[in-house]
Amino acid sequence: MGSLAMLSVMNAGGCTFRELDQRLGTVKGTAFRAFKRLLGELREGSDFLRLDAVADADQIAELHKLARIYPSSVNVVLLFGSACHRVELEMARNSKRGDHI
Repeated sequence: MGSLAMLSVMNAGGCTFRELDQRLGTVKGTAFRAFKRLLGELREGSDFLRLDAVADADQIAELHKLARIYPSSVNVVLLFGSACHRVELEMARNSKRGDHI
């Protein structure tokens, strides 16, 4: 994905796992685990985009520079549309139940 297209996605309400973890005050990995639980309901290309460490190195470097992803992130998932909200709801739901896995 080109830089302009990625920025367009991110400016249109896109979010990263780090941003969701920070927004909800959860530990690193909480948003990722919520995403994995919802993965069967989400569609790549419309709900999320996976950036490859090699093919999308420039875009990942930009996200690192903006501190939108964790320093240790290699491959990156960008959530957009309602997927950000759905993952956030899943995080909150599991937090209330005490599930952190």
